[in-house]
Amino acid sequence: MSDTVTLANLMISKLCHDIAAPMGAMGLGLEMLFDNTQKQKFDQETKDLIMGSLDSFKTRLRIFRALFSTEFDGPSFNIVKDILVSLGPAHKLQINTQSIPSGAPCKILLGLTYMSTEALVRGGTITIDYLDGSDSDIQIMAEGSIAWLRPEYVETLGDNPHSSDDQTPRTILPYYLRLLASDINKKIVYTPVNPNKFYLVVS
Repeated sequence: MSDTVTLANLMISKLCHDIAAPMGAMGLGLEMLFDNTQKQKFDQETKDLIMGSLDSFKTRLRIFRALFSTEFDGPSFNIVKDILVSLGPAHKLQINTQSIPSGAPCKILLGLTYMSTEALVRGGTITIDYLDGSDSDIQIMAEGSIAWLRPEYVETLGDNPHSSDDQTPRTILPYYLRLLASDINKKIVYTPVNPNKFYLVVS
């Protein structure tokens, strides 16, 4: 199987995996809503579950739509910034960058920030800054009670990743981001500070 086909298959698997959770939660909420014996008890809880899951579903679809955009100069920083601020109340996001180039740099920023929210399993703060005054090199700091990037993500982002044939739906996103970075002559460096804080630098 060609690298292109393998990459496409794994991307689709990753998309399906990430939207399955909010879809399943919405299904559970609807079951609770129509369960007359528990409707009164769970009415507000059910509403919150459905609406929260719907928001998560829509945000994840927007993330993947932007990540896989086929537009030559898309997505723009404004689009990515709008998506990032909708990642959820559990993550306090501070964006100190005024703009970065459209296209691959914005996709990399979006993908790494999305991965960072997953690493902050109990919520936390994500801060995005320029690196050393550059308008294209960026630094993402993630901090929380637990800030842990999966080891397979770290390995895939490193200098010697395996080929696309060795990737899985779990590792395909960091692999894709590494390819994007390589195309614009950048590297992604992961630096853990302690169990509560890490940096991702694109330069």
